[in-house]
Amino acid sequence: MMTRLSAKAGAVLLHFVTAIAGVMLSGLVPVCVAREAADSLDATEQALRQIVEVLERQPDPPHRPMAAALAELGRHLLWLERYTEAESLFRRALALEQAQGLSAESYSSVIDTLRELAFAVNAQGRHQEADDILAEALRVTLEQQGPEHLEVGERQNEFAMLALRRGDLRKAVGHYSEALSVFESLGGPEHPKVVPMLDVLGLLYARTGDMEAARTHYERSLDLVERFDLWHRNWLKVA
Repeated sequence: MMTRLSAKAGAVLLHFVTAIAGVMLSGLVPVCVAREAADSLDATEQALRQIVEVLERQPDPPHRPMAAALAELGRHLLWLERYTEAESLFRRALALEQAQGLSAESYSSVIDTLRELAFAVNAQGRHQEADDILAEALRVTLEQQGPEHLEVGERQNEFAMLALRRGDLRKAVGHYSEALSVFESLGGPEHPKVVPMLDVLGLLYARTGDMEAARTHYERSLDLVERFDLWHRNWLKVA
């Protein structure tokens, strides 16, 4: 006789399995030889698929744990560059989330799934479709958070990342500039993404031949680092 999982039980089971998967990845992959790393990745995928299968066998699978399980498996496959499979899983997860209606509780997971779906679609060469998906994420953010919110900057950052992956440096500059404006105006000059974005913009301007703009951004970055004594920060990561 099949025992029906409650939504809470499904969420707990998902957390348990993904936690194990995370331990396997973080603990084994960096230090093992290629075959052992591949075995760990296979085990992670099997664990994530098992949780999906457990939830699918329920007479009425709880929507949010099911969506979370599908998205977690999709992220793993996206990391493995299995983009078609990842896209399918993200679309299934998104449909479940949207069927329940957008709420404060589901906002973050919907945004995450839209972002990852966009990257999976973009990797398959469907660039306009990927931009449309990110535009939907931006629309949801504006609807839920309003225009004066740091998350608006995050959405522009994601547009810039896609543009960079396509080699469209000028478009990336435009989106990074929009993101920088949001972070500076709402988070102030000490916001942790202001200096790295100035540095990235300096690099991109240099790559596109605008050396004056590159110099301006590098000088602004150095000024902030010195003025606020930010030398201890790791500025290597923008996203």
